Amino acid sequence: MDYITVQEASEAWGISTRQVQKLCEKNRVPGAIRFNRSWGIPSKAEKPLDGRSKVGKSKSKSKNVKVWEKSKQLNEASAIFKQIVDKFPYSVNISNSDGVMVYANDAFMEGVIDEVREASIGTYNIKEEKFQEKWGLREHIEKAFKGEYVVTSHLKHPNQDLIGTKYSKDYSFITMYNDLISFPIFDDKNNLAYVVTIIALVNKYQGRDEVNQGREYIENHWKEPFDIKQIAKVACLSTSRFMTVFKEAVGFSVHEYYLDLKISHLKENLLDLSMSVSEAFNECGIDYNSYYTSIFKKYTGLSPIEFRKNKQ
Repeated sequence: MDYITVQEASEAWGISTRQVQKLCEKNRVPGAIRFNRSWGIPSKAEKPLDGRSKVGKSKSKSKNVKVWEKSKQLNEASAIFKQIVDKFPYSVNISNSDGVMVYANDAFMEGVIDEVREASIGTYNIKEEKFQEKWGLREHIEKAFKGEYVVTSHLKHPNQDLIGTKYSKDYSFITMYNDLISFPIFDDKNNLAYVVTIIALVNKYQGRDEVNQGREYIENHWKEPFDIKQIAKVACLSTSRFMTVFKEAVGFSVHEYYLDLKISHLKENLLDLSMSVSEAFNECGIDYNSYYTSIFKKYTGLSPIEFRKNKQ
């Protein structure tokens, strides 16, 4: 076998003679033979890999790959979980430890006014809800945010208390009862991070037949002038009795519901730029005058022209 010197190996491998000697001393060069204070190195020997740096880099790279893969898996799992919960048949909402709602699925937001729906996430605080006592939620909320698992059965859904502020008037005709389940999620230091609440519908009632008959007539004749006598006749009640029953059932007058329906259709028409503002009013069976303009502004906070520009 032919041998080369440490100096020749140094030049061939591009490292110092001292590094070559160290490699030989550590038996990293196969076939190397020691001659007194020097080494004979097989002429065909290849430069040994730096075990420490290569292995270290390999381990580091392997670790990074594993972390990346785990992160990717978690992101994918999170996306799948969100898709599932978004379409979950029960209402689900999640609040942080301060009580601020950070997530709500589609079922929870059903019936909520669009503007309110968009503004609720990140702002609505259940711990600051002024109707806790009225809705029978105070004890449930207190326990949930102490980190307890809480179940409260057969609670009346508060939609009728929130007509106009959170729900549209259509939702006032529905009475619902729910079971509430809240459970805590803790962080790695065992501090409360989130409270998850699941709301399961137990019963749902559409209200009194007379009220629904009158409502149905209004919805089918909303373009026509308001006629309380005809509406009451359809419900088979006297005018005064129907007006009383209607308000007791839904919390507002028959005429308010009629106007609310007209304004809703008017808002849709104003978004149709092929119509002038006056045409949008006429299409709803009302005149474009100061009276109805003021009513529109009362409902929306904007004049018809301002509403159209704002939505554009």
